Amino acid sequence: MSASIYKLPKVFVVIIGVLVVSGYVGAQNSLAEISGWEVYDHPLMPKHKKSDWRSQQGILGNEAELPMLSLPAAVDNFGSMLVSRDSFGDGVFRFQVTASDFRVTYGIVLRLQDWQNYCRLEFNSLCQHLIKVIQGKAQIEVLPDNFCYVPANQPTWVDIVCQGAHCKVLINGCERLTFRTESWNTGRMGIFTGGKAHGVRWQQTAFYSVTAPPLDIRMAAVKKPYAYWCTGNEARVAWETNMAGQESWVVYGSGHEKDKKVTATTQVCMHSAILGDLEHGRLYNYTCYSDGLEMGSGQVRADPGAGQPFRFGLIGDNRSRPANFKKLNDLLALQQPDIVLNVGDIVEKGSRSDWDGEFFTPGQALFAKAPCFVAIGNHEKNAKYFSYYLPYPTEKPDGHYYAFRYGGAAFLVFDDYYQPRAEQLAWMEKTLASPQFQEADWRVVFCHQPAYSVGWPEYEGDVWKRTHFLELLEKYKVHFFFNGHTHTYERGLWRGTYHILSGGGGCGSGETFGRVWPHVHVFKVTLQYCLFNVTAERIEMICQESDGNILDRLVVEKGRSGVLDAAPVMVGLPARSAVAKEIVMTVATPELGTKKLRYNVNYDLHIDSYTWSRPQAANAPFEIIVSREAQIPCTITVIGMDEEGRVTRPFFYKIE
Repeated sequence: MSASIYKLPKVFVVIIGVLVVSGYVGAQNSLAEISGWEVYDHPLMPKHKKSDWRSQQGILGNEAELPMLSLPAAVDNFGSMLVSRDSFGDGVFRFQVTASDFRVTYGIVLRLQDWQNYCRLEFNSLCQHLIKVIQGKAQIEVLPDNFCYVPANQPTWVDIVCQGAHCKVLINGCERLTFRTESWNTGRMGIFTGGKAHGVRWQQTAFYSVTAPPLDIRMAAVKKPYAYWCTGNEARVAWETNMAGQESWVVYGSGHEKDKKVTATTQVCMHSAILGDLEHGRLYNYTCYSDGLEMGSGQVRADPGAGQPFRFGLIGDNRSRPANFKKLNDLLALQQPDIVLNVGDIVEKGSRSDWDGEFFTPGQALFAKAPCFVAIGNHEKNAKYFSYYLPYPTEKPDGHYYAFRYGGAAFLVFDDYYQPRAEQLAWMEKTLASPQFQEADWRVVFCHQPAYSVGWPEYEGDVWKRTHFLELLEKYKVHFFFNGHTHTYERGLWRGTYHILSGGGGCGSGETFGRVWPHVHVFKVTLQYCLFNVTAERIEMICQESDGNILDRLVVEKGRSGVLDAAPVMVGLPARSAVAKEIVMTVATPELGTKKLRYNVNYDLHIDSYTWSRPQAANAPFEIIVSREAQIPCTITVIGMDEEGRVTRPFFYKIE
């Protein structure tokens, strides 16, 4: 069946019909459906990985699972190319493409003379590489990074305009990229795929020798509106469209009335607006518009003000597995948090367009209502996309560290990777000492890397933080220090500060135990998030796993220590079992009476010992069995934990 095309004078049209194959590899029988094209499967492709180009109702696609592309300087592995039989000079190569996976590698073949001499423009999420193949040798040219990408799962028009050596790329009629191809002025045009080839579909493919007709494209949202900032009497929202547009704005108001309007600022196709004059604690509904069309709506709760209750979520390391992240977001959304903190690694590669598939799409329903404050991680790569999509009012234009107040809590966000740490330390000390922080009910610091990590055998945490940074938390009485990086859940108490590692946001796979840190009380490799209910005098936290199970609970009250003023004691001397060759000992915590306690026992710093017993009365005997296979001598450590997450002082006993 023929592709849908424009009929204009002086236009060469690529027609879909019957194909006569030439090139290196014989065609599959499905190629009999296509004409006007030639197929080149790369000579390095395994014989069982031949392409399977098809045409169905005017849509071109490749059904094969092709090898993933690799681009060492001397090897050009394009996977499979489908190119025109005719050679073209100046003009416009236009097509509409839909890619179902942002990680699929695909793109455009330009000025092809033969398989050893041509140019290739890659759309591997971002259109950043021009590969010039001359005499079979690949030369990779990195192009300017101008947000030139095709959004996943959205039909997108692409124009490749060539005039002599000068070329440019238009996405939905908006110019995004220019480059030069000095090697040749004419040649054949085409398309190529690699990897998950069946995730890409082309249609309405044509070449225009003069100019292409205007496109009639309807403005649409690529990223639905989301909130990313809320403090004082303002909130900030943003959205991305498939084209630049002429004018964007937001209408908002409390209740059923939307009586306020603010004009948005636009950068390329990103639109952002500040919702001002908000009253403390009120819910505001907002709707975003571009070129008169509604792009989506949301709701944000204004900063409730000092001393007023609110709730916030905590999650991190959600990259790479968006289905896991969406499941956790859906659970978190049921709890209706006012804001969400994310400790970083929100995308697999910050230098490409993973942002749609890995962060904004799975988080869309939640982020439309709960502003998300992110600490930049190592996977964000210091790419400008972080500030482009999340333009927080940072301390410096090229920095990713900032502070804000919400309710009675003060938050400080630290950049682990991309700004000088000494410079940030000076800023952090100044900020933590400020009245904004010292007069707050609660003080919170978060960043990506932890100071201590139980998970990962090869990673014990950030030594620099332990030697240069933690003293600030103690000096300025910071209540919570949040992190990720390790894809686990960990909670500990270090000199009055709760260290909570919430790195179970989705990407973890095959994680293992690394070591015991004595101050860490809870550890598990799991998919999870945390929720905090905050009042002026009390914070209640839960950690919920993806199956709905509540893994951990913690209650922190102002002026109350996180350590119980009691310790387990020995009840009788340890006995050796002659039959089982075990050591049996019994402890209790009589000072706490009938208060419910769970016990944790450790005698080897290299063995995961973060399993807690079932709750029982503190004054009841708790039996401990130590296997004789354990290395003797050893020191047994016993800690009790109450139902609010507070721990006893430890009990130590050395077995000779």
